[in-house]
Amino acid sequence: MAGKETKAWRRPQQSAQRIAEILRYPRLVVRGVPFTGDPAADLRRCLIALVWHLSKEEDRIQWIASRYLGLTGCKMSEGAAAEIVDEADARDRLPLKADPLGQYLGLKYYYRDGLKIHTIGACDATKADRLKLARVRRKTRSVNVGDGGDRGRDPGRRHSLPWRNLGISRRTYYRLNRKANESP
Repeated sequence: MAGKETKAWRRPQQSAQRIAEILRYPRLVVRGVPFTGDPAADLRRCLIALVWHLSKEEDRIQWIASRYLGLTGCKMSEGAAAEIVDEADARDRLPLKADPLGQYLGLKYYYRDGLKIHTIGACDATKADRLKLARVRRKTRSVNVGDGGDRGRDPGRRHSLPWRNLGISRRTYYRLNRKANESP
């Protein structure tokens, strides 16, 4: 029973994150990076996916029109927004899982990774492929140097602890350095 309560509590949060990521994706389309060759169709698919993630109680027509204005800088008529909402309702709604949504949007892994989209899959990489790539990336990022797991930083003044070699406190070391730098 507790698992169901947790799942119900998380769902709106994930939906809000996914809506933000769906809104991040068409910005590339607006900038002239068409994914299927037709920017208008790509933008329309993004708006339909947004409608799928909105509840029926919200004013979806106004919401879509305002998001279109935010994305493109152009106003969308209420008739055009109503048409998108009707098309989204008429279509078979995809299961709101990462991979089918990524396939529908045509989101490539390269763009998914660059835009830091985590809740939508990619059309050219399955979940297993993405996990393999993440594992490889994690391994290359955490190549440890030394036995202590130190990440091989540039040994600067702060890390060499020169006051220990002199047998004085850190405060005294910096105070003496300041006095040495002030005098001509």
